[in-house]
Amino acid sequence: MLLATATQAAEVKVLSLADSATSTPALITIKGRLNEGDEGKLLETLGAIRSAIVFLESPGGSLRVAISLGLTIRKKGLETAVADGAICTSACALAWLGGSPRRMGQDARIGFHEPRDPSSGESSLKGEANIANYIRQLGLPYAALSLILRADPKSIAWLTDASSSAYRVFYVELRRDQAERYFGATNPR
Repeated sequence: MLLATATQAAEVKVLSLADSATSTPALITIKGRLNEGDEGKLLETLGAIRSAIVFLESPGGSLRVAISLGLTIRKKGLETAVADGAICTSACALAWLGGSPRRMGQDARIGFHEPRDPSSGESSLKGEANIANYIRQLGLPYAALSLILRADPKSIAWLTDASSSAYRVFYVELRRDQAERYFGATNPR
């Protein structure tokens, strides 16, 4: 069991450094399942970087790690993004909330659900309380909690334009130049 978790650890890396002359932020990616230690990987990867867009792509992972990542992202004043066609669900979506601004690419999928109690597989009241506290720390409206906790632990509530407005979980569209820079860095020729 521990071996399976270790092999699924998230990869955190710098894709492109910031360019202060053009006010272009660094590009950082977090891909894979969010596990213990990933928040340390982010801090180590950031080093002296002061301006970055953190691209997330993950099926989820640890609630505690997601909250820690999101708070670190918010404290450092970083942006978050889910690239064109990428999927960010569960704990990943919670970490994405930490960005300011939050960006979403074309056909990107961001999904939320209630936290799961690891022993029973059912909804976790303690997890819900932790998420409510996190939402408060981020300064998001209480309505956001309704979106995040709308789906049970075995399903997903996808973020849409309509749910973004209704629950006040706002994001901006990933700009074309940002998407091109990201894909150019992830698929060098």
